[in-house]
Amino acid sequence: MPVGRSGFMRVILDRKYLTSKEALPAMVKVGGAADLPFASMHRLTLTADLGYRLSPDDVQALNVSAGAEYAWMEHLMLRGGYHYGDKNKGDASYATAGAGVEYA
Repeated sequence: MPVGRSGFMRVILDRKYLTSKEALPAMVKVGGAADLPFASMHRLTLTADLGYRLSPDDVQALNVSAGAEYAWMEHLMLRGGYHYGDKNKGDASYATAGAGVEYA
């Protein structure tokens, strides 16, 4: 049976520095994950993340990330994902990959 997780990740509020009148960017993010065990030795986890930069006003932008992790016997993990960002607003789009071994 799939196991799902989701949640509100964080909101970063505008703050003023003592020596500067610039505000920090504010961002809202939400994400979730689902574990899909499809055999006794295999598991697939799918993840997604959606974010929106609220300020400064001139660079408000949406960004989206998605990824997957395959686990074999909970000892060998292979991961991949993609992040989409609006290049015109200063965000990059890129792919990620990784692997892990648990031996304890």
